[in-house]
Amino acid sequence: MTQVQELASQGLKREFKITVESSEIEKNLEERLVQIGKTVKLDGFRPGKVPMPVLRKRYGEAARGEVIEKTVNETADKLISERSLRPAMRPKIEIEDIDASKPLVYTMAFEVLPEVKLTDGKKISLEKLTVSVPDSEVETMLTRMAKGARGPESLAEPRPAQTGDVLLIDFEGSSEGKPHPGMAGKNHRLELGSKSFIEGFEEQLAGRSKGDEVTVKVTFPAAYHAAELAGKPAEFKVTVKDIMAHAPLTLDDELAKEIGFDSIDALRSKIRERMQADYGQMTRDIMKRQLLDSLADIYDFAVPESMVEAEFKAIWSQLEEERERGTVAAEDAAKSDEELKAEYQEIAERRVRLGLVLSEVGKQQNIKIEPTELREALIAETRNYPGQEKQVFDYFTNTPGALDRLRAPLLEDKAVDYMISQASVTEKQVTPEELRAAPDKLDEKKPKKGKKKVA
Repeated sequence: MTQVQELASQGLKREFKITVESSEIEKNLEERLVQIGKTVKLDGFRPGKVPMPVLRKRYGEAARGEVIEKTVNETADKLISERSLRPAMRPKIEIEDIDASKPLVYTMAFEVLPEVKLTDGKKISLEKLTVSVPDSEVETMLTRMAKGARGPESLAEPRPAQTGDVLLIDFEGSSEGKPHPGMAGKNHRLELGSKSFIEGFEEQLAGRSKGDEVTVKVTFPAAYHAAELAGKPAEFKVTVKDIMAHAPLTLDDELAKEIGFDSIDALRSKIRERMQADYGQMTRDIMKRQLLDSLADIYDFAVPESMVEAEFKAIWSQLEEERERGTVAAEDAAKSDEELKAEYQEIAERRVRLGLVLSEVGKQQNIKIEPTELREALIAETRNYPGQEKQVFDYFTNTPGALDRLRAPLLEDKAVDYMISQASVTEKQVTPEELRAAPDKLDEKKPKKGKKKVA
């Protein structure tokens, strides 16, 4: 016989005390020992004929542990099922007494998921930014592809480097006398005018000749991604190993065929199509941000502390990894741990709340992830680890629960798409520059006091 006593029922928190009579444990123990006796081989006894006292002496302690674990799991699951409870996280179970002569007593504490009452999606207003790909951008991309296809060649006649040339360089950098990760490289190809290096770097190489050794002095931007370098001066010792230039390009059908297309018009069309898809993804991402901000303003229900704490730990762990790599954002590097913890605690709560809203949308709309979609996500994940694809694939396919890490964002995206389809959407034609600046403008609209980062 099992007795249940409710110890706490406050808000989302639940705690129970469960008592299982010793006679029931003893009965289950004997059944388990009988199972063991059917297969165990002991000297002096035929299979299935080992006396119970011998089985108890040899296997009693281990079997009792198995029985207690099974009993706890079964009685806990039964209680949760009978009371239609939905634990937010794995229940915390503490066994109070396992004395063989006494009843089994344990407590179970957990938080339940809150009830989420969805608002009418049509009450949410979103702005869809649309962009037409300019011809100039298509031509710029076409020229870049053409250069990549044919590549630069070493100069036939030596001359100083100029904008548009590709320099083959070795470089070693330091800031305040100390080297840092990413400040050194060998046989690096740098196109002058590409602005792929820190501002001022490429300009100091213009006019240099093959074989020159140059000391380049620059200052990292104040908003540089590596906080320990942000706003600081740096020196780079650069060796110009070669100067290369692109031959004059003719954008014609012959060039298109080198790249794998029938004609230059077909290549232009494909470039426009890809760029339009990229802008479409940016538009969708911006609408998602708008939607999440709207949901954060609409919903303000209590969320399980255990889920918030788990999310906070994940965020903080990521921050600590960034600190080790030296890639903490300058904005965060300027704050104390106390300030960051308060901010990230708020972010964690927001993420959990929005996750519960989107989960409820998925549940009510019966949103499912097809096996083919999950497989595509798994293949995409393996590509993030070149050379380790098989190990990553095996991990996700053989580790219980691992695929849920891939399934969750897919479900979220489908729920987001559904809510966008239900919202009141107005379209606005913008330039590519305005589209790229839109995320920053979204942040500007958020009040500075209590400003929340987008999940």
